[in-house]
Amino acid sequence: LKAAFGHDFFIEVMFTGGPDHATNMLAFAKYTETPVVVTNDIHYPCAEDKDAHMIVHRMRYGYGYDNSDLHNKPYSEFPLVNPMILSGLTNTLLIASEVDDIDLSFEPELPAPTDVAAQLKDKIIQGLEELIEPVYGSPIPKEYMDRVVHEYGTIKKLGYIPYFYIVRELIQFANDQGIKYGPGRGSGAGSLILYLLRVTKVDPVKHGLIFERFLNESRQDYPDVDIDFDMSRRHEIIEYANKRWGAYPVATAVRYQHKSLVKDLGKWFKIDETILSKAKEDDQCLEFEELMEKDKFREAYELGLNQIRHFGKHASGFIITKALLPLEKKGNTLVVPWGT
Repeated sequence: LKAAFGHDFFIEVMFTGGPDHATNMLAFAKYTETPVVVTNDIHYPCAEDKDAHMIVHRMRYGYGYDNSDLHNKPYSEFPLVNPMILSGLTNTLLIASEVDDIDLSFEPELPAPTDVAAQLKDKIIQGLEELIEPVYGSPIPKEYMDRVVHEYGTIKKLGYIPYFYIVRELIQFANDQGIKYGPGRGSGAGSLILYLLRVTKVDPVKHGLIFERFLNESRQDYPDVDIDFDMSRRHEIIEYANKRWGAYPVATAVRYQHKSLVKDLGKWFKIDETILSKAKEDDQCLEFEELMEKDKFREAYELGLNQIRHFGKHASGFIITKALLPLEKKGNTLVVPWGT
């Protein structure tokens, strides 16, 4: 490893797991003539938080740490008389200074073919010929043509042509597979182009619906096209999006609220169900106030409130983008850890 990484290779020393751990690592570093970096494994901010942290952690995961030395230590808690430890603390700052800044922000960019604009135009023209011309005859009424030109100009100017293309492909897949979807709700029903692409099933010109409620040039974020797919076959849409564009579901983080936290703490503290049923429903009731006076209950409650209880994946949300996505595994599923 030293040959591979040169001056970027260090031996980490953490003062957890008892004094022998640090002693052995320091001896190993000295024997191999490798610089040391001192790190601090932090699971809770202050030493006095250890009991509350242990309760919440065991309650959440079913196990806890035997080590009670996982707080944010000041320098005074490190054995600074050892020169290797002093240099190890200095090396912590050295490594931090050498790490490049990582910018995870990026402009939204969607995967689409190079001729996406031409393909979308063809589908719009097809929609005019199949949905408008049979009703009003040829030539197609000027009102419809002017509306299409206006909407397409706005969509193109805002850079949303790939977005409309992808939405249309999702609908086409649903149609091909016989997956039911809604006729269109929300402001998206005001778009004639969405109607011509068969994303919605409502003619906005006929019914006097306004496009600008859905999309206008002052809008800074992507338009919101509300599509309701048959819930029993929704997974097919997600699988198609994954194969077609590398889409992944959005992770969700369920946080402790009063009711769920009191319920889980009640199990840990073996609280009588009669008391617990009242306390978890009302944070102002006498039963809850009495629980808060119980040894360690208050600390665990204040630490656990709004903390993440468990992770999962969104029932239907997924992300489509050309950008590289951070992924993590939830069960057997890869998810994008952005949902909260």
